[in-house]
Amino acid sequence: MQQSQPVGAEAFAYVARALQSEGSEQETLQRIVDLAPRLIANCEHAGITMVVNSKVTTPAATGPVPLAVDRIQYEANQGPCLDALRKHAVFVTDDLATETRWPDFASRAAAETGVRSMLSFRLFVEQNTLGSLNLYSGLPAAFGAEQTATGGAFAAHAAVALDSATHRRRAKVLAGELVTSEHRGDELEEQAAAALILQRSMLSVLPHVPGLDIVSRYRPSATKAQVGGDWYDAFPTPDGEMALVIGDVAGHDMGAAVQMAQLRNMLRSLALDRREPPSDVLARLDETITQFGIGEITTCVYGLLTHSSGRLDPKGGGSWTLRFANAGHPPPLLTTPKGSRYLETEEHVLLGLANDYARSDESLTMPAGAILLLYTDGLVERVGESLENGLARLQTTAESLASKSLDDFCDGLVATLEDDAMDDVCLLAVRV
Repeated sequence: MQQSQPVGAEAFAYVARALQSEGSEQETLQRIVDLAPRLIANCEHAGITMVVNSKVTTPAATGPVPLAVDRIQYEANQGPCLDALRKHAVFVTDDLATETRWPDFASRAAAETGVRSMLSFRLFVEQNTLGSLNLYSGLPAAFGAEQTATGGAFAAHAAVALDSATHRRRAKVLAGELVTSEHRGDELEEQAAAALILQRSMLSVLPHVPGLDIVSRYRPSATKAQVGGDWYDAFPTPDGEMALVIGDVAGHDMGAAVQMAQLRNMLRSLALDRREPPSDVLARLDETITQFGIGEITTCVYGLLTHSSGRLDPKGGGSWTLRFANAGHPPPLLTTPKGSRYLETEEHVLLGLANDYARSDESLTMPAGAILLLYTDGLVERVGESLENGLARLQTTAESLASKSLDDFCDGLVATLEDDAMDDVCLLAVRV
């Protein structure tokens, strides 16, 4: 029988105290799922879905029922828990027995586990996705507006608690390393310096293409240990197109820099292997990442610029067309003399989640004088500021610099960065 539930402000005060109490990540995960049925009406079971080393797993659950439901989801590679992660949204399922959004999962889960209703929330802090919180009930239509609102607030508390536990673990690990080795600080500096050398060696020499100005900038973070996995690339393809790449591997250490080098070379090889849309190239890169067990989550934009003549050394006039696909990366910015806009895509799932979601391509004709800007998130993210504000600032700055040379345009964008920026920044700008 479900335990009695605290209500209102008293309930959330209790939840906040319980979740923020000291404990390991695993203890915090288990505390979250144990509290959910006490707080949220009709919730009989709870579990958390996370991606660990490119594998989707359930590290904490209230019992065997959530584990059974999740196992079916992972086998079918579909379901509300996975979509909460992939699509950054809340998913309410009224009756698995009649659900049509996930046909390979829903009816089987209802028949084998007795679960009828599900409610799934993305667990995130700022833009960092930690996992998804999933609620289960044997009742149909168990979760309505009230449960969705309460569950959303609870998920927000849970994400903060989990993030705090992660930081505590990292702090303890760092403290232990400092205690056990006097030389660890020197080793980290040497490692960061090596990572910086590796990272810079992977940043391409930009090609010269008639009719295009191509400029790049790379600025390492203010903290040496923060060297990581940002990269850009630009290269001609055998089919007479110009490939443009911007990417960011999660992490800020030698491992991220090494993985960045691997992915940069993989993407080049796949792009030159055959002629296909950017979305297919990213899909094959995702398959390769999974096959070789490259563990970190990666974002990337890959695009192709094609001249109407079909050549990269066009004579006279003609126009340039951009086709691109986005894998979870900040959207490209297109700036023209008339203004600027972000280039969004319908499907932009991260690389490294081991999923088979179709990716979408977008195409547009580049007006004369237009500037295409690809960038990593260090350009727009600030501590204590929303991503929306950062994107708006970039858009305003780009418009104010649009009449300048492309070198001055990029220098002006880099000049907006704070002196103590904690993340690397890569820019790749192309003007027709």
